[in-house]
Parts: sequence; structure tokens; C-alpha cells
Amino acid sequence: MAVRMKPLKVQSDASKTGMDEARRRRFWAKAKQEELKLSSLEGGLISRDIVKRGIIRNYQRVKDQLLNMPARYAAIFAAESDQRKIHDLWTKELHKTLKEISDVRRFY
Repeated sequence: MAVRMKPLKVQSDASKTGMDEARRRRFWAKAKQEELKLSSLEGGLISRDIVKRGIIRNYQRVKDQLLNMPARYAAIFAAESDQRKIHDLWTKELHKTLKEISDVRRFY
């Protein structure tokens, strides 16, 4: 019975270069991944989901405040005849609400 030998595969320079490039890219990808993990552990990175939930929660709060403004001030405005006072109250409340949007610490 004859033993059949498989032919020896010889890598061409092109495939070796491709393998070297793949190894190099893998090395740098792992290094980048480790940097991101370290930054996350040190508190330098915040999860995208946490930020997204914070933004949604903040805008929901602002929306609720804006929609509740008429109910909160209807009686005051109805009783007030001085347009300047109404304007000042309304402006103050709008600024207060809009300031909350700009406070990024409230996102988290």
C-alpha cells in the first residue's frame, strides 16, 4: 500500500505580506481596545446608553415643565393687568427651564 503525500504549500510573498498586515492591524485594534477599557475604568468614558437615557430624561423633564407652565401661571396671569409683570414672569420661567437644558451634569 502506497502512502500518499500532500504537496507542501509554499506561501508566496504576497500572502505573507497580507498576513503581516493582518497581524499589524490586529495588534493596533487590541491596543486601541485596551486604551478604551482603561479610559472607561478611569472614568474618562461614559457609556453611550447612559448618555442617551440621560438626554431623553432631561428633555422629558423640560417638555413636562413647558407644558405645565400655562396651568401654573393661568390664575396669576388672569388676575394680573400689568403686561410688563406678565412678560417678566413668563421670561423668568422660560429662562429657568431652558437653563436646565444647558446643564449637562443633569444628563447622568
